[in-house]
Amino acid sequence: LGGSAPVGKNIVFRAGLPQSFQRFFSAGDQSDPFIQAVRIQAVCCTQFFRRLPAAPAYLFQVRGQGGTFDLFQDIRRRIVDPRVGGRIVNWKTSRTTLFAEPGNFGAGLDCFWTPGVQLRRPWKVTSCTATPTGIAVTLEYAVTADYVPALAGLRLTKRYEFFKNGFSQTTTLANHADDGMNFSFRFHAMPDFLTLRKAGAGTIDFGDVRFKREFFEKMFRFAPPDAVIEKAFSMHKMFRVNSCEAVLQAPWSKTKLKATFEKEKLQCFVCWDDLKDPGATFEAIFRRVSLHPGEKISYTQKYTITE
Repeated sequence: LGGSAPVGKNIVFRAGLPQSFQRFFSAGDQSDPFIQAVRIQAVCCTQFFRRLPAAPAYLFQVRGQGGTFDLFQDIRRRIVDPRVGGRIVNWKTSRTTLFAEPGNFGAGLDCFWTPGVQLRRPWKVTSCTATPTGIAVTLEYAVTADYVPALAGLRLTKRYEFFKNGFSQTTTLANHADDGMNFSFRFHAMPDFLTLRKAGAGTIDFGDVRFKREFFEKMFRFAPPDAVIEKAFSMHKMFRVNSCEAVLQAPWSKTKLKATFEKEKLQCFVCWDDLKDPGATFEAIFRRVSLHPGEKISYTQKYTITE
């Protein structure tokens, strides 16, 4: 805890130990961009921890050289991984894993349906601040021409707000290029509920329409059909849904997870279900937009545990 612990060790910050911030960051590698980003927010975090009713209730744990950091709130744990798309992995309650760490996936991965790309490169942590109900973490990423030529000049800022029973994510896309760009944005997730176990696999309820694993791709239309989106990838079956909410559950747990999206921007849901993968995907696909130079657009999703 604090002191002269080197970067690469687990450091836990908690209420009553505000000086551990300064001792750790002064001893760490000052050239590490991750350390720099969190160091800037040390005072904000310290003020937040001082308001907590009990020291063990909330913990913030930095892991390793430019690596992940953990958020513990009561018995629930979420890990933000800036190294791989700023995703959330290993989100667990005391009894149930909600998102594990299958390869380069998890929850909160920012992607595009058209053009088809997943932003799994490292993101920069720019802030970690207190909120009335928990902690907010902001990350940034700039798309370069060598990675996605069609989106070069697009800058993304995503803000996670963590609260006791879940989190919300808002990703803002700003066009800093000289030309306009067209795309369909999506949120990508691989819930642990959709992995195969002896008890079977979980399901997703989109209102009265249910997804269950059958090992082929399915699209669930929410908005009127868009031929460009529907032809971008081959879908085995298509369904019509009337809800912008989804409820995920599994036979091995009483816990349910509700995901909510903005109905005015949502186009459809997709579940990519391949037996070779550890589980099926759960993806919210948003309507195609044209973003002119200087313009911005934001997308929000919210996950809430219900037990």
